[in-house]
Amino acid sequence: MLRLFLSLYLLISIGLVLINLSSSFIFAKLESNIANDKLSDIQTLSQVASGYLVLLQQEQLTLTKVQQALNYPAELIATEQMAFLPEQKQSLRDGQVVSLFSEEQHLLLYGQVTNETLLQIGPIKLAPATSSQIKHWLILLSYLMLALLILLWSKPLWRDLTVLIDMTKQVSAKQMELTGHVNSRSVLQPMHHALKQMTKRISELMNIQKQMIHAVSHDIRTPLARMKFSLAMINPNQTDDANVNQSKQSLLSDIQEIEELIDNLLSFGRIDSAQIELDKQDVDLSSLLNNLVDKLAPLSAKNIECNISEKIHYFCDGHLLERAIQNLIANGQKYGDAKVLVTLTETEQAVCVNIEDDGAGIPEQQKDSVLQPFTRLDKSRNKNSGGFGLGLAIVSRIIQWHQGQLDINNSQLGGAKVTITLFK
Repeated sequence: MLRLFLSLYLLISIGLVLINLSSSFIFAKLESNIANDKLSDIQTLSQVASGYLVLLQQEQLTLTKVQQALNYPAELIATEQMAFLPEQKQSLRDGQVVSLFSEEQHLLLYGQVTNETLLQIGPIKLAPATSSQIKHWLILLSYLMLALLILLWSKPLWRDLTVLIDMTKQVSAKQMELTGHVNSRSVLQPMHHALKQMTKRISELMNIQKQMIHAVSHDIRTPLARMKFSLAMINPNQTDDANVNQSKQSLLSDIQEIEELIDNLLSFGRIDSAQIELDKQDVDLSSLLNNLVDKLAPLSAKNIECNISEKIHYFCDGHLLERAIQNLIANGQKYGDAKVLVTLTETEQAVCVNIEDDGAGIPEQQKDSVLQPFTRLDKSRNKNSGGFGLGLAIVSRIIQWHQGQLDINNSQLGGAKVTITLFK
């Protein structure tokens, strides 16, 4: 909005300055032309009057003839009736015609006939001055030009606003694929970009909601059904403690599975929230990875090999980044056959963390979809072969919050290779 205000302010300010300068220049030119034309008329009349003055001095024409020839009033007046300036008196003695203006701005011409008499021609009404009218027309033209500039400025703005209104109508009609284009140089481009991002986010949230409802309804219903079955299998008259204990263990396992699902949902909800604030600190990634490997290695019979450089530091949220890498190592232990490889490297531009396994890998067409929440390669939802489809989604969100990049490729070990790139 600041850009919009500044552009309008500059347009009006610069427009007013340019219009005033151009109007003043045009008015000065026209006024100069009018003054030159007026001076030319006076000089012409003075030359004509000089000729008749000579004839009148030589008594070759009478005053009546002069008046008829000029078609202007003419009379002889006493020299003492007029008060001329010294230079005007000298001009009269030299036989020149002196021009004066009356209070009504009418021209009066004077010539000396004798020492005691003057010839007065006039008053002569010259062409009316049009400078005042021209000034009014120029002011009107100036405002019209300013209105035209504002119209030219507001037309693209109005067009872009119409596009944004149409896009909001599309959103209200639940059409998430928005159509409409706003010029990249438009002041409304940030609003257009924000609207598209908001619509994209709404679409993602709607899809996540659908997947979450489907996943939760299935993943909670399944252990509950197993619990009911286990309870039904317990015979109150049965004295075989082994079967009872087995049923109890099965119930505890199902309850633990439900608790794990709820924990994963809450974790994903917190990480996916737009309100999260990263607690960034200088983190020793080398120590973080070594500690993670030491913690996770006893949980699986699969071997974890490390290729970790010493003393690599990065400014990040260590808790969230540890959670992301832990999810990846746990996935490698779960889906790998016998080996997980953890690598930490550093370049001038970024820090890279690679987690590889020797399992079946991830099909090429599913490398993007597995980053979406509640997406699992195992469609059977066997609790022994997979989790809840939130592990990689949590990793993806954490890396996005760190402005990093998450890539899934094929590993030389035969399985999947997940790369976290943290830019400096």
